[in-house]
Amino acid sequence: MRGDLTEVLYKAADEFNNVKYLFETTIRSLRQTEDEVFVELENKSTKAINTEGFDFVIGADGVK
Repeated sequence: MRGDLTEVLYKAADEFNNVKYLFETTIRSLRQTEDEVFVELENKSTKAINTEGFDFVIGADGVK
């Protein structure tokens, strides 16, 4: 089932050139404005922290 959902999401996202996937990344904070969501992110591998703005934020935890 997880693979099916992943396939559906990837195929739908292929229609857009501005979709970004972030793996090994933790959300440290969210700040929403009228126009976008600012997300402070931490890369789990490099420990680098940066803030990016997005139109949408979709989070998903792993399956156990």
